[in-house]
Amino acid sequence: MKKKLALRLVTVFILFFVISNGIIFYFYRNNSYKVALEECKNFTFLSSRFIMESYRNNYKKSFLRFLEDMAKIVKLNPNLKKIELIDTSGIVIFDSEDILKKYLEKINRAKKIITDRKILSYTRGIKPVYIYKGNKLIVYFPYVEEYGNHFYTFRYTFSTKGIFSSLYELLAILFVFYFLSGFIIFYIESGLFSKLFDGILVLNRSIEDLSKGKYTYIKDENEFFMKVYENFNILLENYKFILDDKEKTISTLNEILFKCEEDKKSCEEEVKKKNRILKDVIEDAKNARRERVNFLAKISHELRTPLNSILGFSGILLQGIRGELSDEVKKDLFSIYRNSQFLLKVIDDIMNLSKIEMNKFELDIKKIDIKTLLENVYNDFKPLVEEKGLQFDLLVEDDILYVFGDEHKIKEVLNNLLDNSIKFTESGYIKIRAFRNMDNRDLIIISVEDTGIGIKEEDMEKIFEEFYQVESRKGAGLGLSISKKFIEIMGGDLWVESKFGRGSTFYFTLPIAK
Repeated sequence: MKKKLALRLVTVFILFFVISNGIIFYFYRNNSYKVALEECKNFTFLSSRFIMESYRNNYKKSFLRFLEDMAKIVKLNPNLKKIELIDTSGIVIFDSEDILKKYLEKINRAKKIITDRKILSYTRGIKPVYIYKGNKLIVYFPYVEEYGNHFYTFRYTFSTKGIFSSLYELLAILFVFYFLSGFIIFYIESGLFSKLFDGILVLNRSIEDLSKGKYTYIKDENEFFMKVYENFNILLENYKFILDDKEKTISTLNEILFKCEEDKKSCEEEVKKKNRILKDVIEDAKNARRERVNFLAKISHELRTPLNSILGFSGILLQGIRGELSDEVKKDLFSIYRNSQFLLKVIDDIMNLSKIEMNKFELDIKKIDIKTLLENVYNDFKPLVEEKGLQFDLLVEDDILYVFGDEHKIKEVLNNLLDNSIKFTESGYIKIRAFRNMDNRDLIIISVEDTGIGIKEEDMEKIFEEFYQVESRKGAGLGLSISKKFIEIMGGDLWVESKFGRGSTFYFTLPIAK
């Protein structure tokens, strides 16, 4: 009977929890969506004219200024994912996600053309269209000029995850509230079993008295425990003479047990205290590392713009566009240009490092013709190697064709390794090889071997640490660290074998694409 009653109470509680939460979720979600939709309407109306003016004034003349304007708009709305400008023929003029990548990677991306008739009808209409799809709110906002001309439509993509975050918080609060309510109900329900608990407590007190040498006989007050009490009283009678003779022993044992319990509690408190200290130390270390990475990322971002300006203007002066320059001035300008390029590479490495540390780094993993990639890198570096009078070879096994990886990052790794080989090799050769890993046939090994100055044994592991510089070597100490992280993210590994004074060989692995 008691089990059936408890089951009914639990069933009613679960049904009430599900139904009430469902009703709250439905009404609150609709209200949140309406508020968010109204905010999106105001945002698109106010931002479209500013973006269009910036596009016309700065897109071709001052692209960096246009990027700054776009960044300001994107930061104004935390739910905004991207902004696209589409003309009435369906051509995407620009995409806020792609333009920055296009600028950084310095590549020409093919223009996106929309062929979907339904979307084209949105871009050619003169009224805004709001579409809720999955976790996104897509807004087609036509840009109509003062005289009624309509040539462009903005497509805003908003994320709705942030819109409903407060709803999920409310549901969590309700869950806690219902949990506490259920706990209280359970506590009240436990009163039904009070008789059972009372009987257990009486028996427990009698056992405690027995451990202290006292003999407390139990009266048959609880019907449920009547038989148990009778047996316990018989047990007392049978062993009373033994317990009477062992009072002293029991007392001693109780003292020992009490002392052991105190020592146990003391040890537990000490362990807890040390665990708290260790936890605080680990948290402080994590915070310090996070602050360092954020600081480096911000500083690198701020330095990039003036460095690009220095590179641009020094390049213009070296080309003689501003007039002929003397050889000494050209020499100084070339030094400025070369060192600015080096500093820009260091900044790129720092930004990549910060993205990796904050788990915001993404790779474009795809199937790559590795033989063609290695031949391109070989042809790029051949003039530099031969200029130093070194032998330069490329050896690729015939059955190696395709691998999985990010083509741009693989080239960057090879560039770092070859730059180091050229820099520290004065005579002999540099050799690039690609061959199958005999221990794992699903991987290929690519190596860069040289007859340079080599690496000391104590520096072999440290060279892959961030900002570590070997004696007599110049640089920021980031190239090998970043390269190793790139390869590991692509599913491979990077290591080195070297003999000081004889040369070095760097190896890295990549998964084969079948």
